[in-house]
Amino acid sequence: MKRITLVFSVFFATAFVVWDVGPMAQNTAKQARAILKKFRSEPTIREVHRVAQNYALVNRDRIVGLMGRARFAGWLPEFRFLYQRNVNDGRNTVFPTANTPILTTQAARLDHRFAFRAAWQLDELIFNRNELAVYRELKRLIDLRVDVLKETTKLYYERRRLQVDLLVNPPKTLLRRVRVMLRMQELTADLDAFTGGYFSRSLKRLGKDPYR
Repeated sequence: MKRITLVFSVFFATAFVVWDVGPMAQNTAKQARAILKKFRSEPTIREVHRVAQNYALVNRDRIVGLMGRARFAGWLPEFRFLYQRNVNDGRNTVFPTANTPILTTQAARLDHRFAFRAAWQLDELIFNRNELAVYRELKRLIDLRVDVLKETTKLYYERRRLQVDLLVNPPKTLLRRVRVMLRMQELTADLDAFTGGYFSRSLKRLGKDPYR
């Protein structure tokens, strides 16, 4: 009988704790969303990614374009154009007699020849050697694109965490506050370097001083 009572008591206490924490968790989530909404007007991470890729020339359109050109490069022929100019100079000389002087006649003929040729390398329709260089460039661009996205994501959210800390848990000392502000300015400058100044320009349009 005691064992049954003990199990019932534990179950009851557990149910009571869950019932009591629920509203508190909901209130905390609501407060968190309210804090994050304060930065809703700033550039989003997707906007920063898009501008950073375009600035570094590693956007998706360029990568897809290079892949397409590498795939169809073997189908393009090799064009050659030839121009030839020939001049035939014919001379005829009549020697003098007692009653006539020396007489020379000249006939010139000018010929123009044009040639145009298009040649396909049939073996390159199966494998084009230039594709190797193109694919190496593609790999470099894809690796650079991943690095740009990862680095801008890291900088963006580290800056956002500092913004939240300043609101929720502001520094207690002057030295700590100065260091936090300097770090904020450093992160903003890094994001500007990746986006060609887009990040700070967006903040200025909102009436915010990005380096204050």
